[in-house]
Amino acid sequence: SRRAMGMASALWPHGTLIREYHGHKKKVHSINWNCLGTKLASGSVDMSVRVWAVEELGRTAEMELKGHTGSVDQLRGDPKQSW
Repeated sequence: SRRAMGMASALWPHGTLIREYHGHKKKVHSINWNCLGTKLASGSVDMSVRVWAVEELGRTAEMELKGHTGSVDQLRGDPKQSW
């Protein structure tokens, strides 16, 4: 499963925390995986979206998308096409 926690996005498979992604300045309201399970996006009250490319061995690459005029409360990706 996945949860938005405070200013971090977290992965909780089988009820065990395995990784947190930090970067937002305010509360995270939504998260979404791409259809391949290789990228995780999070939307926040800080009016930004962060995208993490999840790589083997736990390494990640991060991108921040700014310029939203309000809180990013919902994210949705195409279930048939990766982004």
